[in-house]
Amino acid sequence: MLKKTFLSTTFIAAVGVFSLPVCAQGIAPFSLADSGRLAPAAAAVGTASTSLRRFAASQQDLLLSGERAMTNIAFFVTAAETAQPARLNIVYQTAVSVLPQTSSMQVFVNDRSVSETKLRAGPANSLVLEIPSGMLQPGYNSIGIAVDQHHRVDCSLSGTYELWTQVDAARSGIDFALPDLGPISLADLPVVARSGTDHTAINVVLPEGTSNRLKSLALSAVQAVSILGSFKHPLVTFSKTAGTGPGIDIFFGEGAAARAIGAGTGLPGVSLIKPDPTGRAGLVLGTQAAPDIASAVTALVSAAQSSRASGTIFGLKALGQPEQAEFPLATAVSLREFGLDTQEFSGRMYRSEMSFFLPTDFYPADYDTARLKLNAAYAAGLSTDAQLLVKANGHQVAVLSLNAPGGAQLTDQVLKIPLGNLRPGRNTISFEASLLKNTDATCDPAEAADLDPRFVIRESSTLRVPQVGRMGHLPDLGAIANAGTADAAVGASLTLLTPVSDGPSFDAAATILALSARSSRTVRTTRLSSTVPPTTSGDLLAVGTFKDLPPELLTHTGVNEPGMLQLGSSEPEPTRGGQPEAKTLAVREASFFTSFATPMDVSTRVAELLNNSVLWARRTVVIDGIGDSSTFTAIQGYQPDRSASVILAQAATPGSQPHAWSVVAAPDEAALSQGIALLSGGSGWDRLSGAVGTVDDKGDVETFAANRERLFETQPRSLTNLRLVFAGWLSRHVQTYMISILLLALLLGVSTHLFLRQLGNTKR
Repeated sequence: MLKKTFLSTTFIAAVGVFSLPVCAQGIAPFSLADSGRLAPAAAAVGTASTSLRRFAASQQDLLLSGERAMTNIAFFVTAAETAQPARLNIVYQTAVSVLPQTSSMQVFVNDRSVSETKLRAGPANSLVLEIPSGMLQPGYNSIGIAVDQHHRVDCSLSGTYELWTQVDAARSGIDFALPDLGPISLADLPVVARSGTDHTAINVVLPEGTSNRLKSLALSAVQAVSILGSFKHPLVTFSKTAGTGPGIDIFFGEGAAARAIGAGTGLPGVSLIKPDPTGRAGLVLGTQAAPDIASAVTALVSAAQSSRASGTIFGLKALGQPEQAEFPLATAVSLREFGLDTQEFSGRMYRSEMSFFLPTDFYPADYDTARLKLNAAYAAGLSTDAQLLVKANGHQVAVLSLNAPGGAQLTDQVLKIPLGNLRPGRNTISFEASLLKNTDATCDPAEAADLDPRFVIRESSTLRVPQVGRMGHLPDLGAIANAGTADAAVGASLTLLTPVSDGPSFDAAATILALSARSSRTVRTTRLSSTVPPTTSGDLLAVGTFKDLPPELLTHTGVNEPGMLQLGSSEPEPTRGGQPEAKTLAVREASFFTSFATPMDVSTRVAELLNNSVLWARRTVVIDGIGDSSTFTAIQGYQPDRSASVILAQAATPGSQPHAWSVVAAPDEAALSQGIALLSGGSGWDRLSGAVGTVDDKGDVETFAANRERLFETQPRSLTNLRLVFAGWLSRHVQTYMISILLLALLLGVSTHLFLRQLGNTKR
C-alpha cells in the first residue's frame, strides 16, 4: 500500500513539474466568425490593473470542486461601462492532481458560451477574453465559469475530492479601461460590491457620544444601503473616521457634506461621493441644502424598499433574489430552470444542485410531498454500488440504484420529498450519483481518458411543489433572515439589545440587520436598549457575549455557553461528542389551539377543554420531555459543541403574543466578530432555521428544530389553509396526535356501548 501511494505521489509530482512550461504558454486565438466564441488573449499573471472591476464574490463563491462544477456570478455594469470595450480577466489555480489533457474550463456571458480552453494545473494562470461592446447590458449580467476536471492517477470516488480550481477574486473581473467610474447614482450602488474580497465593507462614521436616536437612524441607513447595493456579504463597522480600501462610508450631517463633493441622488438630503481609485464610495445623509437627517434617512429607506434590481434575465437569476427564484406552487417546473446540471456526465461522481425560494410563511411539516419526476439514464457496466442520492436541504430523501448490467433509462420516476424537509426562504435540492465501473479498479491511464457518458439527468425532469400551508411560526431563525415575524409584516420596530452601543457587539448586530434587509428587502426601525424590554414591546434581537447578556434572556431562549451546563436544567442531557443525540430538541408543548398567538377566533371553552384533556392524558401517560405548558421555555438539555464560535437562538416571548426574542451570543467579542464575519461571508445565512443554530470556527452552520411552536396568521382565513396547517401541526406533534386518537377511540367505544345498550330486548 505504501509503495503504491509513493509511486502515485511521485507520478503526480513528476507530471506536474513537466507540465509547468505548458502553463506559461498562451492559448492560440481563434476567429469569432469561425467559432462563435470570443478570442482569448495571452496575459502574464501579475498584479491586477487599477481599472479592473472585480467580481462581487468571495473566495468560497469562486471555488470549483469535483469533476464538474459551475458558478454563476452576478456582475453589475453601469450604463457608461456598457459603451466601452471590455476584457474579462480570470486568474485561477488548478490542483496539480488535475489531468490537463482531458480537463477544461468554459466561460459564459449571459448564458452564451464565449470560451472553452484546457485547464492548466500548477501555478496561477490567466485567461483574458475580449468582450465587444453591446454584449454586456446595464444592470446585472451573468458571468458563468464551468470546469470539467479529471484525475491524473486516481480513479476512486475519494480522488474526485482532490479536484479543484480556485478563481482568484482579487485578480479576476472585467477591465473597462476606465480610470474611475465617475459620478454614480443610487441605482449604481452595486458597484461598491465589486471588491474582490470576502465582504462588502459598510463603515458608519459617527462622532463619539452620538445619541441613540442617531444610531437608530444609522442602522436604518445601513439596511437601506444593503438593499440598494444587493450586498450579499456585508460587514458593518461603526467608527469615528472614514475607512480605506473597497467599500462605502456613510456620513451624517452638514460637516460631512462640507468635506466632500457629493452628487445629487434626487432624494432630499442624500448625496453620493463617487468611488475613489481604491473603490471607496461615500453616502452623505443630511446636506447643507436639506440638513434634516431623519428626513434624509426616511427618503433613503423608502427608495430602497421600492427599488428593484435591473439587468439581464440571466444576471438577475445569478443574483439569487427571492423574486427571481420563487417557486411557483402547484406547477411542474424543469429542474434546469433552477440551476441543475442536465448535460451528459462522464465522470465517476456526479454532483449538482438546484435552489429555489418558498414563501416566508410556509409551514414546513409532513402533511404532503413535493413530487420530483426524474427522467435520467445511466451507462452499462456500472458497479453494484452505483446509486443516486437525492437530498433536500441536507436531508436524504431518496436513493436509486444504478446497477443494471446493461444500463437503463429512468422515465418519469417519481421521487417524493416530504414538505417537512423544506423550509421558508431558500431551499436546495442536491443530487449525488456514484458511477464507478469495475474497470476503474485498475485505473489504466488510457481508459481513464475515456470520456464516454455515464449518467445524465434530462431537461424534461421536473419538480412540483403542492399548495402549502401558510402560517407564521416561532421559533424560526429563518425569520431573522427573511423578516418573517408578525411584527416585521406590519412594519413594527425591533428592539436591539446590546451591552454597549458601540464596539464589536454593535457592529455584529448591524451586520445581522444588513443581511436580513438584503434577504427580505425590508428595513426594520430599531429601538436601542441595554435591558430586557416588556414582553409586549415586540420583537427583540440581542447580540453580545454570554457574560454581558441578561441571564433571564439567555434562560428563556435556552442559550448556553459551550461546555457549560444548560441554563435552567439540573443535569445535562446525554451527548455524543458534544452534540445532541437528536436534531429535534425537547421543549414544552401545548395543544393546537393554544399554539396560536392571541387573539384567536376560536371558542375559548373548546380550547380549554381540549388542552385540559391533552394535559390530563400526558400526566396519566408518562412522556419524556413534556411538562407544564404555562410558560414558554425554549430549549432543555442542549449543550453546544466547544467549536461553536457563535450561537443563535430564538423563542416566542412569554405570554401569548406573536413576538420573537432572538439571541446571538459568543464566548467573547473576538469570537463574535469572527463568527458573524464567517456567517456573512459564506452560505450559512440562507440555511438558518429552527430554534437554535451554531456557527463553528470554519463557518459551517448547524441548526436544531424545536417541538413546540407559536403560530400566527399571515393569510386571509380559509378552511383549506387551516386544514393544511392543522395536518402539519399534527405531523410535527406526533405524541399529541397519538393521544388524541386514543381519546377519540375511547370516546367512540363509550358512545357505541351506550348506544347498543338501548337496542334489543331490554326486559331480559
